[in-house]
Amino acid sequence: MGDHDINEDHAQASDAPPRAGDGPRTAQAKGAVSRWTRRVHKIYIICFHRGFAAFLVLPLVLALVFVAQKNHFGADQCKARESGCGFVGNEDAYGLGIRLGVYLQWLSVFLVVYLLPSEERSLMTSLITFSSALMMAILVLTFGGTCTYTVEIIVLLWTAFMTQALASITHTAQEIDDAGIREVPVISGLKRATTFQLNLDSPQGMHGFQSGSTLVEMCILGYAAWFWVCLLRGAEMVFAATPCGTSLFFFARIQDRKGIVVISALMTAVSLATLLFRLAAWIFRTSVKRWFSKRTYDMLGAVLVSIVYLPITLIAGITYLVPDTWMLKMFPGSGGREQLMVFLCAFVAFIVSVAGIELLLVWNGISDVYGVGSTGQLIPLTMGLVSLMPILWKLLRRYMAGEPLVPEPASNGSGLLIRGTALPHQGSPVEMAARQSDREALQLP
Repeated sequence: MGDHDINEDHAQASDAPPRAGDGPRTAQAKGAVSRWTRRVHKIYIICFHRGFAAFLVLPLVLALVFVAQKNHFGADQCKARESGCGFVGNEDAYGLGIRLGVYLQWLSVFLVVYLLPSEERSLMTSLITFSSALMMAILVLTFGGTCTYTVEIIVLLWTAFMTQALASITHTAQEIDDAGIREVPVISGLKRATTFQLNLDSPQGMHGFQSGSTLVEMCILGYAAWFWVCLLRGAEMVFAATPCGTSLFFFARIQDRKGIVVISALMTAVSLATLLFRLAAWIFRTSVKRWFSKRTYDMLGAVLVSIVYLPITLIAGITYLVPDTWMLKMFPGSGGREQLMVFLCAFVAFIVSVAGIELLLVWNGISDVYGVGSTGQLIPLTMGLVSLMPILWKLLRRYMAGEPLVPEPASNGSGLLIRGTALPHQGSPVEMAARQSDREALQLP
C-alpha cells in the first residue's frame, strides 16, 4: 500500500460540509462528529504504521516467557539485601539523582510544549534516549539472574512509560506522525530498517526517528504485558516479594492479594490491548483488506477502533461537559477542548506518577535511595538540570523584557491552540530568531 491508499483513506474519513438547511446546532454537531471521525481514523492509521514495530517485539516477549521466567534468583542474594520489612535499594537504577533528573525532564515537557516549542526536538530526543536507557536497565535486571524485587521493576517500568508518553504529546511528535502517514510511502519492514534515518529536518528522517521511538514504546508495552501476567498468576518467582509483602499504588496503598490481582488484570488488559491492537491494525491493513468487501472492511475497522479506544472516548466526553465560556477563558480558540483534554490528562499523569513512585519506595521500605553521591546518579540529574535551566533562563529573559511568556496564538498539526499575544521584535538577532522559531513551530504546515 502506498501514498495513494493512505490519501484515499483520509478522504473517506472526512465528512461532507453541512447543508444550507442545517441549523446552528445541527452544523455544530456535525462538525464535532467530523472532528472525532478524523481523529479516530488518524489513530487507526498511526497504529498501522506502528504495527510492524509491535511485530518486532514478539521475539522479546518469547525470550521473556521461555528464558527470563526460568532465571530463578538465589535466596542468599535477597537475604543480603533485606532490611527489616524493606530492603536496600539499587541507587544506580532509581536513586534520588536519577528520579530528580527524570522529574525535571518531565516538567520541562510542559514548559517547552506550551511556552518554547522551538526547544521541543532536542528535549524529545533526550526523553526517548532516557526511556531507551531505562528499558535496557529493566532487561539487564530481568535476564541478569540477580535478586530483583517486584516493586523495583514497577518503579522502572512506570518511569520509562511516563517518559515515553510525555515525549508523544509534543508538537514534534505530531509532526513525525503526520510525516510518517502523509509524506513517506509505506514500505516493507526490511526496506524501512535499511533506510533508517535520524534527521528531524526531513520527512524521511522524521519517519526513521518515529520508527526507533515506536520500537522502544512497543518494547515497554510488550514487557509490561509479560510482567503483569506473571504477577497476575500469583507467584513472584521471577522477582522477589518485599519481605513484609509487596505494596502497590493505585490512588491508595494496595497490599492484599485480591487488590494486587485486580491491578495486575487491569494493567495486563491495557498493555495487551494497545500492543495487540497495533499488531492487528498492521495485519488488518496488509492482509484482511483483500478478504472482504469495502463495506464489511470499513465496518470491521470501526468496531475494532471503538472497542479499544472506548476509554479515550469517555475521557473526551467528560471534557464536553465543561461550559464553552470556561474553555475560552482557559484556552482561547476553536481547539480549546482538545488542548484542555491533552493538558489535563498529561498533567494529572505527571502528578500521579511522581506521587506514586515516591510512595512505592516508602511503603515498601526501600532504603539507600535518597542520596546523590554515586556517579550513576549525577549523570541523569545533570541531564535534567541541563534540560530545565536553559528553558527557565529564556522565560526569565522574556519576563524581564516585558514580553508575554506564551507565544502568539497559532495552531500546529495536531490542532492545539496556544494562548498569547504577538511578541515584539526587540532584542538581539539571536533572541528574535528564537522567538520567530517558537511562532513557526506552532503554525499549520
